[in-house]
Amino acid sequence: MFNLRKAIIGTKFVWLMLFLILQFCPYMVASSSCDLTFASSDSGEVIVDGISYYVLLGDFHMHTSYSDGRGTPIQMVETAREDGYDFIAITDHGAIQGALNAREEVERKEIRIIVIIGEEVTTNWGHLLALDINQVIPQNLEPNETCEKIHDQGGYAVPAHPLYDWNETVFKSLIESHQVDAYEAYNGNYNCTQAALSATSVVAQYPFVGDSDAHSPGGLGFAKTIVFSVNRTVNGIFDAVLNHRAVVKWGVEYVGNTTLVNIVEGSSKMFEAKAAIGSAEISILRAKGATYLIKPDLDRAEELFEDSLNYYGAKDYDNAIAAAQQVKDTLGKAAAIQNAIIIAVIAVTITVIAVFVYRKRRSRRAPMK
Repeated sequence: MFNLRKAIIGTKFVWLMLFLILQFCPYMVASSSCDLTFASSDSGEVIVDGISYYVLLGDFHMHTSYSDGRGTPIQMVETAREDGYDFIAITDHGAIQGALNAREEVERKEIRIIVIIGEEVTTNWGHLLALDINQVIPQNLEPNETCEKIHDQGGYAVPAHPLYDWNETVFKSLIESHQVDAYEAYNGNYNCTQAALSATSVVAQYPFVGDSDAHSPGGLGFAKTIVFSVNRTVNGIFDAVLNHRAVVKWGVEYVGNTTLVNIVEGSSKMFEAKAAIGSAEISILRAKGATYLIKPDLDRAEELFEDSLNYYGAKDYDNAIAAAQQVKDTLGKAAAIQNAIIIAVIAVTITVIAVFVYRKRRSRRAPMK
């Protein structure tokens, strides 16, 4: 007769065997201390007028759950990185903690993206993006006073969605007196250029950016800024914006200096490689956080990721994309094997219990002799 004690022992044995297989045979549980290593390149991605530039893709305006956003800081970071972004500014309303948390996570996980600390500040006339700051800017001040406080921190003041919530006279005064550093010409919700141009002709010669104003990870992408920076730093990014080395993509339209727009339009393969590498990087980071993962596959994925970075550095974008895809394929197969093992163990456990229950009931129904 089937015995409850034996059934329990048998079930424990199945789980013990699974644990031992994952722990001690060549498929060891991956350690979260495994750090990614990244290839580096001393040269930029394009040369313009004899100067080498990095072509950095980013967004200066988005929100998280620390204000009225529906995504956590790390969710915004990971989604942006999967789309190939090189930098983002998190600009919660009246708060910088979300941006600080995002930067901390990026540094801890070694994600290859620059996080700019920002805030969307409500003035008594309209909203200003305070970028590259380190302390919260007070709300509901005069715009010129807000700009002063931003600049006191070494930051940059950028009117958000101008004339959507701005008084035209106040906006014109800020631009013509150069109290702001640039303006948001394109927003994920608004094309702001015509309204801004109607306010003052000076706007036509003013630095501008394009941003998503995303309130969730899914809101990223429609409007973005591409800068030609001499290095991969926050200072380099803003130097590019202020010196008109920025191109805005709004939907399918590119806006900016004709030479730079032509370069961007002819670099679709480079941006495809950026996205493939970013997606592979986030896949590895998520895999490292999995409960069980076979270590040889994780090692192989990291090798392929380095190959992808090296191909990218050599401007071999086709092979960079292929290697990045292999990263995802490798991790996908590993996850499928992991899931199959777990499903098999659960099925065996359920079968053991079912057999026990069946035999137990059958023994009760058997006539006494």
